[in-house]
Amino acid sequence: MRITRERWNDAQDGELPLHRYDDVYSHGHKIISEYLEFDYEIDFYDKTIVEVGGGPMAAALLCKGNTKRSVVVEPLVNRMPAEVLERYTANNIEVVTDPYEETDLGMVDETWFFNALPHFISVEDALRKAKETSKVIRVFESLYTPINNEHPHSLTPETFTSTLGNFGKIYKGGSRAGFHEADCYYGTWYSKK
Repeated sequence: MRITRERWNDAQDGELPLHRYDDVYSHGHKIISEYLEFDYEIDFYDKTIVEVGGGPMAAALLCKGNTKRSVVVEPLVNRMPAEVLERYTANNIEVVTDPYEETDLGMVDETWFFNALPHFISVEDALRKAKETSKVIRVFESLYTPINNEHPHSLTPETFTSTLGNFGKIYKGGSRAGFHEADCYYGTWYSKK
C-alpha cells in the first residue's frame, strides 16, 4: 500500500516526539547483530552501507567508520537536536533527508531496515528499490503492529516474502529482555545477480 506524501508528513510529525536521544538504541542494535550474525566493526570494511530510518542513533554508528561509505536515510534529522547530525558527521556518515523511495544512492553493498518500514510512503516500493540496488538486504522489523498516525503500515511475513522471497525467520516478541515486545521478521537477503 502506498500512502500520500501528506499522510507521510503527518506520520513524520507524530514520530518526532517519540524519539529518544540517549544511547538506548545500542542495546537493540547489538541484539540485532546477534540474530543477523554479523560484527559491526569487522564485517563491513570497504563496503557501502545504507541504513534506512536510522533515527537519532543509527546502527551504522557501531561500525565506527570501518566502511567504505555509510549513509543514513533519516528524514527527521534536521528537526532533531543538532548533536544528532554532528554525531553522524563526526563518524563520516552521510545523511539523506528525503524519503528513501525518492532517493538515488546508486548501487550499494548493503541496505538495512531495522525497525523503520512502518513509517514509509510505500513499503513495497522501498523493498523493490533495495532489491534493485543492493547486494545484501538486512531486515529486523516488527510484525502485526497496529496502524496509527505514526505507523501508517503494518507488516506481515508476506510483506517481505512477496518481494524478496522467503529468506527470514520470526523472532518471538518479548523473548529478550529490553528488546522488541512485538514479533519480528528478521533475516539477510542476498542478491542472485
